[in-house]
Amino acid sequence: MNTNRRSKATRELARENLELRARLAESEETLRAIRCGEVDAFFVHGAEGDRVLALEGAESAYRALVEAMNEGAAILKDGKMVVYCNSRLAAMLDTPLETVMGSSLFRFVKPTEEERVERLLERGKAETCTGDFTFCRKDGTAEPVHLSLSPMQMHGLAAIGVVATDLTERNRLEELRRLSLLDELTGLLNRRGFLGAAQQNLKLAHRLNETALLIFTDVDGLKEINDNLGHCEGDRALADSAAILRNTYRDSDIIARLGGDEFVVLAMGTPETDSEVLASRLQTQLDAHNAKGHRAYQLSMSVGIVCYDPETSMSIEDLIARADSAMYENKRSKRMSFIVSPSRSVVAPSLTQKIA
Repeated sequence: MNTNRRSKATRELARENLELRARLAESEETLRAIRCGEVDAFFVHGAEGDRVLALEGAESAYRALVEAMNEGAAILKDGKMVVYCNSRLAAMLDTPLETVMGSSLFRFVKPTEEERVERLLERGKAETCTGDFTFCRKDGTAEPVHLSLSPMQMHGLAAIGVVATDLTERNRLEELRRLSLLDELTGLLNRRGFLGAAQQNLKLAHRLNETALLIFTDVDGLKEINDNLGHCEGDRALADSAAILRNTYRDSDIIARLGGDEFVVLAMGTPETDSEVLASRLQTQLDAHNAKGHRAYQLSMSVGIVCYDPETSMSIEDLIARADSAMYENKRSKRMSFIVSPSRSVVAPSLTQKIA
């Protein structure tokens, strides 16, 4: 089920990406046709109905282009008065075009954000600037927007050009992307999310010449929990494991569930000498969890820890493979094995306990 939802989110992102690319290509072709004089009129479909806009000179051409654009557009004078807006902006505000024009922009701004908008408009008189705000629609609903302001001249007088981008769609796409990087059961990053974040952090560690520790763990006896107590209890064991890892490691550490019973943590700026400290900390959290006695089994983990050496530029995939190997050696020998460098290892007491 989780895989199907992630696949659906991935397909949705791919579809949206193709649509955005198509819109961009169409806009570029429209601009090219206008410049070359190949366009005499536009057929515009919008909230105000379908209509044909003839192009009579440069001013009419630009006006038609503004009408056809997917963003809201407006021109302000006196720092706030709307003297022109396109149909898209009126639709975003859910207000008739003739009502928007001649009104103060503050009529449509969320009251708690008026001061921020006023500061932005003041800057917009002299320089290009941007900001995210919330419009209040006629029906009382909120419309999150990204405003881009630029100073301009209108009939020889100073004015401000405004472009408003609807953030609802962008936020929806960002939410889809965020969900595609998370493990639904535990709320941790999934494999895809971890690899992306870890690669960026290792590049930073390489530039700063800093070490990092990668901790690879799996939940011992998860198959037995599933077989004997059911998959719902197995899911609880995984959720408990995720909570233990969150409580054990720092907020700045990257924690993920790679899949099945496997978890991984990347602790940036951590020296190899801290390996035993991190292992002891994890054992303390496991002991505290098991001492509560609210599960019919003792939760345990097998662990392998690898130290990232910035001089070797080891990839995240190599680190995971080495830590995975160390973890399985731990599982086989019932001892905690830390690989702190490619040439040597340190052995510490086992964290693993058999399910009772």
